[in-house]
Parts: sequence; structure tokens; C-alpha cells
Amino acid sequence: MHTNLIWSRSHAFVFVVCCQLLAVGQSTEPPSQLTLPPQQQPSPRATPNDNQPATQPSSSQPGQPRPARSKPPQTPREQAWHLLESGCASDKTIDRATATLVLGLIPNSVNSARLAEKALTDDKPEVRSAAAKVLARDPDPATTRALTDAAGDKSWIVQTAALEALAKRGDRSALNTVAKYMADEKDAVRYTAAAAVLRLTTRRD
Repeated sequence: MHTNLIWSRSHAFVFVVCCQLLAVGQSTEPPSQLTLPPQQQPSPRATPNDNQPATQPSSSQPGQPRPARSKPPQTPREQAWHLLESGCASDKTIDRATATLVLGLIPNSVNSARLAEKALTDDKPEVRSAAAKVLARDPDPATTRALTDAAGDKSWIVQTAALEALAKRGDRSALNTVAKYMADEKDAVRYTAAAAVLRLTTRRD
């Protein structure tokens, strides 16, 4: 009976030791073989950039020249010409007429004469009249021809401005053209033509 008791205890001891060894073996498995919960399993098709928006190509790549921009006027003189040229090309009649008229403040300027000659063909009489007044100071002999044509304008305010400009220029080659307007139907045109004739025929010492 004593022998059986020792044998039973030996079997129990071996069983306990085996259980402990088995438990230690399971706890030392590599972490990579542990089963993860479903929500932690990585997607087989997922990539690091799947959830990031695609990078848009840059509009300006390094090494490529940027579009050229018009150089803004720098000096006060350049700014002044830019302003007057913009005024002469304005959509507003009052702006074109005013910008044209003040060109007369610039003596012996080819640029102002060019702008005034262009304004002499404007569709508004206020602008054409301003241009005629400016051209009175233009020394170019060809301007006399443009002013004699303007003296026959359909608008009387342009006619008077052109006749006055011809008188101020003192070019006697325009005398016959000026004289015929003393018979014009408009009083203002007749009076201006008469004064222009007297000025052109006055002797200068």
C-alpha cells in the first residue's frame, strides 16, 4: 500500500511539471504568430499612400521660365505718359477730351502731336475740338493740312477750334481756306474765320 501511494504521487508530480512546461511554451510564441482581432488585421491591398490625396502637379516647375509680365512705368515721366495715353484711349468721352486738351501743355513733343492727330479723328466732337486746339502749337507743317480739313468738320465747335488753331499757327498757306468760312451758316464759325483772316494778314515787324 505504501508503494502505491508513492507511485501515485510520482504520477501527479510528473503531470504538474508537464502542464507547467506546456504553459511556458505557449507564452513564449513569437508575437508575429499571435492572432489579431479583426479590426487590427492589416488590409492586404492597403498601401501607405492609399488614404492620402494625390499630389497635384505644380504650376511652376523648377527650371521653367515664368510668363513675362509687362514692365510697369518706373520714372515720373514714364508714369505721366502712361497716364495720358490711357486717358486718350478711355471709353469715356470726358476723359478722352480732357487728356487730349492737356497735351497742349507739352511743347515740341512728337508724342503729344501723335496723340492729338489721332484724337482729331475721334467720333466725339468734344475730343476732336480739343485735338485741334492742341495742334495749334505743333510745328510740323503737315499739321496745317490736318487742321484745314478739320475746319470743314460737321460740328461747328470743331470748325471754330480748327480755324483758331490755323490763326495761331500763322501759316499764310491756309489763308484762302480760312477766308471761305466767313460765309458759313454758323455765326460762331463766321466770326472765328474773320478773326483768323485778320491775324494771318497782319504784318509782323
